[in-house]
Amino acid sequence: MIQLRHATDAHDAGVRQRATDLRRDRRITTSARLRAHTSAHIDDQRRDVDLVVISDVHLGSRACRAEALLEYLRSIRPRQLVLNGDIVDGWVFRRGYWPASHHAVLAALCDFLRDGTDVTYVTGNHDDVLRRYSLLQLAGLKLVDDLELDLAGRRTWILHGDRFDDRCTTPRWLAAVGSVAYDATVLLDNVANPVRRRLGMRAQASAAYFKRALPSVIAHIRAYEDTCAAAAAERGFDAVITGHIHQPNVRSIAGVSYLNCGDWVENCSALEFHDERWRVVGAELAEAPTPVLACEPEMQIA
Repeated sequence: MIQLRHATDAHDAGVRQRATDLRRDRRITTSARLRAHTSAHIDDQRRDVDLVVISDVHLGSRACRAEALLEYLRSIRPRQLVLNGDIVDGWVFRRGYWPASHHAVLAALCDFLRDGTDVTYVTGNHDDVLRRYSLLQLAGLKLVDDLELDLAGRRTWILHGDRFDDRCTTPRWLAAVGSVAYDATVLLDNVANPVRRRLGMRAQASAAYFKRALPSVIAHIRAYEDTCAAAAAERGFDAVITGHIHQPNVRSIAGVSYLNCGDWVENCSALEFHDERWRVVGAELAEAPTPVLACEPEMQIA
């Protein structure tokens, strides 16, 4: 009798396990079909772009606008992609903040590698730990501190831009105060914007507003841009592309084209080079985009 009961229990357990396995297989199959359908739908809508440059994503920080970046990445099919520093925020990484949207951004970047996109990661100051591994190549990903490209016959220098901080004329104490104020402003926006959305109000990027309104900040940004262009001219470059200051812009400075791809904290912007023309794109994804200033005749703003 005891043996019969054991046999019955074992049979019931086997039936339950098979039912569980069947439900799991159905979920996996359904999920795979959904991903395939979604991927095919996205691919049909993607734009071909020769080169895309993005920076200052700050994955791992609460300031990162990962959802907006994911929307942008799903809209493009780049031949070459340059990740121009501060993609992962190593300064706050140990705090353990890593939502699903941040993982989805990394997955989208890996998809580009899988699809044959030439991807280069240029190190920044928030991911400077990677600089000890510069010149590493792994699974199609190149890790460098700066990059030189020939684009439409113009020597173009791409780097994050933090190396120019010491050359700017802004006093260190003022830069330090500005950095603290910036972080505090972004933190307040992260708290206030969800409330604004629930009330049906437009979210705001207060840091972008202060950059346009405060003369000291405007002067610091202009000094940084001039310094980048002067350093590029010293090295014989025709153009320089940076990130770092979270301020998308295109300027001609003493014969050197200065371009900044912006960020994915305030402006949600990127640089695209296609058909031998540069343009700043992605600002339409931001809820309070910073206007991009003057551009050269061969460039344009989307």
